[in-house]
Amino acid sequence: MIAGAVGRGAISALTHDAATDATAAAEASSTSCVLAVETTEGPYFLAGDLIRQDISKGIPGVPLKLCIGIQNVTACSPLANTAVDNWHGDAQGFYSGICEEHLTTTFWRGIQITRDAGFVEFDTIYPGWYVNRTVHIHMKVMVDGTVSETYDGGTIAHTDQLFFDDEISIKVFSSHEACSGRDETDRTVNDEDNILGDHEDEPGFIVAITGAVEDGHTGTIWIGVDPEATPAATGDGSAGEGGPDGTRPNGQ
Repeated sequence: MIAGAVGRGAISALTHDAATDATAAAEASSTSCVLAVETTEGPYFLAGDLIRQDISKGIPGVPLKLCIGIQNVTACSPLANTAVDNWHGDAQGFYSGICEEHLTTTFWRGIQITRDAGFVEFDTIYPGWYVNRTVHIHMKVMVDGTVSETYDGGTIAHTDQLFFDDEISIKVFSSHEACSGRDETDRTVNDEDNILGDHEDEPGFIVAITGAVEDGHTGTIWIGVDPEATPAATGDGSAGEGGPDGTRPNGQ
């Protein structure tokens, strides 16, 4: 199985062994097999994300080890050998490859392949916010592709956005200098978000967070997917604004 090197000193090196996989499989079996709701891709997806685990490359922010489990809802079991593409904004809400500040970079973007226990891990930072959206991370689940430096071909089986408890976000944004300088009255919270909507209490939306700002967080979530599905597009978020002119994204 392919995994990028762990490059963040603030996050412990990962040991991928049978015990780890067994624990993850047990957690998956205790999670209800519920098909996750499709959400919009948003306007900031870029094709060609690299296969890598460390997607922050040391850029300032609160460290986040993001563990995403993929559950096959047709068999109610972890889904192995599946690509998970992940992308999000930096601590200030800017996207790499889109906003002027990061136009030539690809940080906060990457792909990992699920192991036998159905999960992947990304070493990144807690994402920042931008106007009209609550704090979130984008992801796609892809099957039947070819692994090289990136993930070629294949089919998109699921498109999703992951969210965070507002109380955790408040602590992060008020406690780390990389997140400072923003007017918090402009920040959209979960119950105001046009994508999260009424899904906050449903499985597959809110990332479970442990740890603290000082040492970094670990976030875990299981997503129920039908690997045979070819979902209809839910919109590309083209109503969003911002990007190469250097402004923060505004929209989806």
